[in-house]
Amino acid sequence: MALSAVPRPFQVQLVPPRAAHAQLWFGWRSEAHAQRHMPIEPWSVDALRRRLVASTPDLSDPEKQEHRWMVQWQEECVGIVSILRPSFRLGHAELSYHVAQAYHRRGIATQAVAALVDRVFEQTDLARLYAYISEPNRPSRRLAEKLGFVLEGTLREHFMIHGRRVDQCVYGLLRREWSSPRKR
Repeated sequence: MALSAVPRPFQVQLVPPRAAHAQLWFGWRSEAHAQRHMPIEPWSVDALRRRLVASTPDLSDPEKQEHRWMVQWQEECVGIVSILRPSFRLGHAELSYHVAQAYHRRGIATQAVAALVDRVFEQTDLARLYAYISEPNRPSRRLAEKLGFVLEGTLREHFMIHGRRVDQCVYGLLRREWSSPRKR
């Protein structure tokens, strides 16, 4: 796992989502990068608002299947990170992240995902996190690899994006493999 030798201070914060964030989330999902690499369901702003209200950042609630946080950078919400479908009995959960296209290539997503992984491993007994990433999405794959996620395999023609089948890479991270950038 190779992060910069000179760690940058963590500038992002993960904050609980509010219903008002739905419009931002809707906009980010509409951006060209998201449309190109993610199998975006056609959710309305109201449907996204309901999802935000129903999700919780409280990882101690074993009934919730969506735990979300907004990524805040310089007092502005610029993305969203999530833990989806946790199985506390089996010890694993899916990790998902999305940062607005205007904020790419600044290290914001890397910091946000690292903060989320720290939070999950500090607050739960989950042993494993995994992420599904579109094979052509090289920046997202590099982010996962930079943080120590390992490419575990490829689900061939698993995503459907704009009527086209796209391979999906599965990345995994075990608790024992995690070395928090904050503690280096």
